[in-house]
Amino acid sequence: REMAGSNATTDEEAIDWACRTSERFLYLWNLFDNELEMWMQPFLDWDHGDARTVYANLPVMILHMIYYTYQPRWRNNRLASWLLSHLNATLYRIKERPDLVRVDARTCKHGNDVFIEHLNSVLSRSIPSNTKITPETIKTASCSVSARWRLADVMKRMLRRKRKPATPELLQDERRIRSPSFKDTLDAGKRFIWEKFEDELKKIADGCPTPCAAAKRNKAAIGLQWVRPFAEHYDVRLGRAKEPTTKTSEEVRAEELSVEAAVAKYKKEYTLKKVMGLSASAADAALKAMKVPGRGSKVKEGKRKGKNLNRDDKRALLAEFLGLAPAPAPAPA
Repeated sequence: REMAGSNATTDEEAIDWACRTSERFLYLWNLFDNELEMWMQPFLDWDHGDARTVYANLPVMILHMIYYTYQPRWRNNRLASWLLSHLNATLYRIKERPDLVRVDARTCKHGNDVFIEHLNSVLSRSIPSNTKITPETIKTASCSVSARWRLADVMKRMLRRKRKPATPELLQDERRIRSPSFKDTLDAGKRFIWEKFEDELKKIADGCPTPCAAAKRNKAAIGLQWVRPFAEHYDVRLGRAKEPTTKTSEEVRAEELSVEAAVAKYKKEYTLKKVMGLSASAADAALKAMKVPGRGSKVKEGKRKGKNLNRDDKRALLAEFLGLAPAPAPAPA
């Protein structure tokens, strides 16, 4: 306010004067006070049970994401296209099924990592290795995990054991940041941010503010201009997509026969000398191509012992699968 002089009588007017005077100050203020808050606060509100800020900021978030991802290889980026499809589905539900939107908003605390990532991790670990993933496999795993959890709850109540409910990761981070142990880190972060503003204020005082071309870019407006190519590309990808289907017993048998034919071909082509001459990466590629049974369990067993399958392990496993005698270990000198 002292630097602004008669141009500002309040803090808000002083900030406005600094933003008009220096492009870099404007860029820093928008970054720390607007953009970072837009990316973080709505999801924190969601975990606290308030879904309104997510819905209110979703279109602007998508436009910013398009602004940042519209690069020479933008067609390889799937996130912006997925966000556009998510926005389209959200608008459809608001118009056609407001009841679903109300349910989603009232139960938004269930849409966090405890009920999504954690549950998916438990389900994936409950499925044995080398098991083909099908809708029936996932359904069976889900039912078995739910039954085990209910049984565990009953046993805990019988034993009078209490356990605190799981807390979403975002709320854990918020609680950790506000704890006294995090004070030094917060102070260091505040000093780092404030030094950026102080440096620019000194340059303003010297009459040479730093130019910054990105400061006056309206990222949302630029993203809106680039929505059309993303939407058209999404339509093309959607047209190529296929509905997921469950394989019939005939298709499964045909796949097994093709694998058996491939193995028979490999047995003719591979000799023990060729197998033992493969590099680690080539042997691993061959194991994957032939879908060697037991490979996943052996890899996990090796990791439990603190090591991965090395080149000789992969060669021996491949030779055993192809019916070749593994090379004898050299006699100790």
